[in-house]
Formats: sequence, structure tokens, C-alpha cells
Amino acid sequence: MKKFILIPFIILLSLLNNAQANTGIAFLDMEKILSTSNPGLFILNQLEGLSEENRSKLRKDEELIIEKEKKIISKKNIINNDQFEKEINELKLDIREINDDRKKMINNFNKIKLNNTTKLIKLINPLLIKYADENSIIIILKKKNIIM
Repeated sequence: MKKFILIPFIILLSLLNNAQANTGIAFLDMEKILSTSNPGLFILNQLEGLSEENRSKLRKDEELIIEKEKKIISKKNIINNDQFEKEINELKLDIREINDDRKKMINNFNKIKLNNTTKLIKLINPLLIKYADENSIIIILKKKNIIM
């Protein structure tokens, strides 16, 4: 009796479970595209140059602050407390300005990176559409977004 129920159940499951191996999903490695394509290399070089320029400016500002701090510390016993406090406050203002400049540089760098990456994606998009049409791909996902 159990065999009679089990056999139709197995047949029913096999008919309903027609899975296809080709699901029409492709994965795109943007890091590889950035590091190997000519536009990607141009973007990376531009960003690296801007990053190095920002780092050198920040190093100069940091060295300037350290020098000012040393001068203030060396004058501590020579000048009166009011003058010392005034110079300390000026140093704090300078540090605050440098931190604001650093934030602006980081925001500017991120904007440039985002804009350039968006331009690259717009450049690549027609190629991806053509490739997807030719190979019956329904969806293209970024490789870094894959969890499992």
C-alpha cells in the first residue's frame, strides 16, 4: 500500500521539479575592469595622483602644527599665562581649520571617485547590454555583492 502511494508521489515531484542549470545570471568583477581597462587605469591613476597630493598637503600642515606647538611649549616659561593661552587657542583654531580641510579633501576625493566610476559604468553599460542580449543573460550582478 505504501508503495502505491510513494510511486505516484515521486513521479509528481519529478515532473514539478524541472530545474534548469542556466538561470541567466552573470557576475561582473568591477575591480578587475578598473585595474585592467584603459579607462579604469586612467581613473585609478587620476585618483592615486589626487590622493598623493592630498597626503603631501596634510603632511605639510601636520609639520607646521608640530612646529607651532614646539615654539609655544618653548615659550611657556618666558611669556605670561594670558599670552600662552592666546597662542594655545590660536593653535587649536589652526588644528580645527586643518581638520576641516581634511574633511573637505576626503569629500572631494569621494565625489571625484564616484563621478568617475559612474562615467565608467555608463561607458561599459552598452557593452554589457549587448553581451547580455547575445548570451541570454537576464541579470548581471557585481561580484563583490555575492555572499553565497
